[in-house]
Amino acid sequence: MADLSYLRHQIALLDRAAGRKERFFALGTLNALITNSLLQVLLLFQPIWIATLFSQIFNSCFGFLLYGKAVFRVARLTMISFYLYAFTAFILWMANASGIKLLIYLGLQKNFAAALVIPFLAIISYSAQKFIVFPDDPSVKSGVPKLFDQSNEKS
Repeated sequence: MADLSYLRHQIALLDRAAGRKERFFALGTLNALITNSLLQVLLLFQPIWIATLFSQIFNSCFGFLLYGKAVFRVARLTMISFYLYAFTAFILWMANASGIKLLIYLGLQKNFAAALVIPFLAIISYSAQKFIVFPDDPSVKSGVPKLFDQSNEKS
């Protein structure tokens, strides 16, 4: 098994020096580099939907633990969070494949198109994780934010 002490050390440094967005960006960059490298190789041999599916599966397995523990600092990962993360990953997979296909239609090469959609996927991913998958608001139940404070409502 690989020695993870260097990665743990880097995460500890990030914890001291960075906020949630900075940790998401730094660790997300690592995750994106690994996942996109896998995607680039798969795109050489597989159809777009298969290549994006396999890269998304890898990204999901690695990302759920990485983002849940290191970015959003969830004390205990739950099955509800896992299902919400998996649903988010599915949406991101569909957006990734659709974005690549759209950019190819517009004349871009597929590997370049795959790299261009990363920032948009990152924005969607961070927002979904912050507000739905790993919310820190105690009024949030099952990943669905409480939109109105019901404590002041009249019966």
